Amino acid sequence: MAKLLVSQPSCIFAVIIFVLLVFSVGLLVFVLKGQLHHENSMERVAVHTEGSTPPVPSPETALPDNQADAAGHTSQPEETPWLDFRLPKSVIPVHYDLLLYPDLDTDTFLGSVNISLNVTAATKHFVVHAYRLSIRQVRVSDIRQKTLVVEKHFVYSPHEYFVVTMEEKVKPGPYELKFEFSGTLNGTIIGFYESRYKNSKNETRYLATSKFQPTYARRAFPCFDEPSFKSTFSVALVHDEGHVALSNMPGKATEPYSDDSRFFVTRFQKSVPMVTYLVCFIVSDFQFLGTTTSSGKQKNRDLINMYRIGRCYFARQAAALL
Repeated sequence: MAKLLVSQPSCIFAVIIFVLLVFSVGLLVFVLKGQLHHENSMERVAVHTEGSTPPVPSPETALPDNQADAAGHTSQPEETPWLDFRLPKSVIPVHYDLLLYPDLDTDTFLGSVNISLNVTAATKHFVVHAYRLSIRQVRVSDIRQKTLVVEKHFVYSPHEYFVVTMEEKVKPGPYELKFEFSGTLNGTIIGFYESRYKNSKNETRYLATSKFQPTYARRAFPCFDEPSFKSTFSVALVHDEGHVALSNMPGKATEPYSDDSRFFVTRFQKSVPMVTYLVCFIVSDFQFLGTTTSSGKQKNRDLINMYRIGRCYFARQAAALL
């Protein structure tokens, strides 16, 4: 019989492998046993809970810290519509009178909006969307233009809400909600923002424009920024003599701005009913390039960078034939 010769280092290595294997098996058994014990404990707790009386919640539930800070109280009142992710359906916006004054030198804008409302159920709160706006003044009035007493107003950041709480509940009927506010044009390319381009002299030129889809109108003015609400809009834009303004509807009049005679305000016709994300406007130093059909109707009145206007004549002529 042949003898099996095994060297001493091989024996030592085999012993080490055996010890590690035994240790690993023991560790695995320990972990599985502990997990099984934990699951059995949880089952006992679950059975005990199902057989016991559930705890009765306190009548006054504490709000989260950020909500307590925003609302100015530490207990949840009976009516808190700002806690709902969707706006109340009992307050319906009918029409917006909106004025915006972009300042391209300071990258800021001022604005005011008067929202005509139809309230279908008594309420103490008016909730609108507003984001990154500094709201300086709030006014609520009834159909007789009587100013109603506002108890307080506050921002509820989790839902990008601005909440106006009345001293007394308002009855169903028409009301007007007016805000004066300010905001910034820089930092984003959504909402109401500043854009720029280079002219033929390589100079940087600035303009203010908008991009509201899907939920960015609230960055330009307080509004009911949900697609279920359709309202008409009357837009007015303030600009200097070297700039022009455009919006959804044709311009109605351009006149000196009453607050500063160095500027002008362009007012636009009342729009058709539409959602807030369809509202658009621009204040720029572009030029108009339009065509007129054979019937004398103006068509394709486009706003063109004046330094590239020479490239657009063919397109203008072709459009008149369509």
